[in-house]
Amino acid sequence: MPSNRQQRASLERMIDLALFMAAHPDRPISGATIKAEVYDNLLETPQSTSAFLRMLNRDRSQLEAAGLSITADPEGNYTFARQQNYTADPGLNAAERAAAALAAVALAEDPLFPMPVALRLALVKLSRLLDEEGALLDGTVAARSNLDLSGGSSSGGGSSAASDLTELILHAQLERHCLMLRYRNKQGVLTTREVAPYGLFLLSGQWFLAGHDYLRDDIRIFAVARIENLQESERRFCLPDDFSVERWRQLPFRLSSAPRDREAHLLIPTARAYEAEEITFGKGIVEPQEDGTLLWTVPYPSGQQDQLVRYALELGLSFTGDSDGEQAALRLALEEVVGTHA
Repeated sequence: MPSNRQQRASLERMIDLALFMAAHPDRPISGATIKAEVYDNLLETPQSTSAFLRMLNRDRSQLEAAGLSITADPEGNYTFARQQNYTADPGLNAAERAAAALAAVALAEDPLFPMPVALRLALVKLSRLLDEEGALLDGTVAARSNLDLSGGSSSGGGSSAASDLTELILHAQLERHCLMLRYRNKQGVLTTREVAPYGLFLLSGQWFLAGHDYLRDDIRIFAVARIENLQESERRFCLPDDFSVERWRQLPFRLSSAPRDREAHLLIPTARAYEAEEITFGKGIVEPQEDGTLLWTVPYPSGQQDQLVRYALELGLSFTGDSDGEQAALRLALEEVVGTHA
C-alpha cells in the first residue's frame, strides 16, 4: 500500500497536470512539454521518456475516472477540451455556492474521506473564488488555489485578475519568456522585478512562483497573491538543468529571504505523529517524547511569527515553554477566533 507521502505526491502531481492542461484548453501540447513543465519539476531526478509516459497514462486514467478528460493524438500531443471538462452552471445562488465550497474544502482536508482525488478535481472543475462577502465568483481553473476562506479578496482586484496572473505565468513558463511584475512584499513595499518563471507550486492553498529575480540576481520565491501586475518581457530564459521546484518548497513561515534568527519548539500531538514528515516538510529536528508526542524544533525568521502561529493553529500544534513568545501569540490568535465566533 502506498505511504501517506506517496499518496500526497501522486495527488499533487495529478492536480498539477490538471491545472497545467486546463490553463491551455483546446490546445494540443506535446508529451515532451508536459514532461518538462510538470513532471520533471516535481522530481529530484528527471524520468526517462518511457517511465514518464507510463506515469502519464496512469495519471490520465485516474483523472478520467474522476471526470477529467485529457485526450491523446497519434502524434503524441495531449489536449484538454473545454466542452468535455467544463461543468455547466448548476444555478446555485451566492449563499448556496459559498456553503458548497466551504463544505467541499473541509472534506478535502479530511484524511478519511474516501474519494479525495475526485473531490479535489471537482473543486478544480467548479473553479470558484470567494469574494469579500463569502460569495463565490466565476474564475478559471488556473486560479482555483487562490480560494481565500478567511473572507479576504485576492490581490489584484478580484477573481478575473487572479485568473489572468496564473494563466500568464503558466503561459510564460511554456514559452520560456521572462515576466515583468509589480510585487508588494509583506512590508507593503512595491517594486518592479524581472523574473524568469522557473516553476509554480502550491503550499497551504496558495500559489507561489519560484524564479530567477534579475534584480537580486538569485532565485526568489514570490506569493502570486502579492503580484499586483505582470506582463511578459522580451527576454527569454533557459531552465537550469539542475532546477527542481520541489527543492524550493518551504514551510509557509520560512518563505522569506530574511535570516532564520529564531527557533521555535512545537509539539506534534500523538494522533498526528504519523504525519510528521508532511507537517515538517523534513525541516528542523523531530524528537519523540515519552508521552507519544513529537518535539519539533525549527528555525525561522522572527518577522514570520504570525505565519508560524497560523500554521500551528491550522494543524493543531502547540508550543513548549521554551517558545514563550510564540505561546503568547498563539493565545492571542485563539482569543481572536473565539471573539469572532462568539
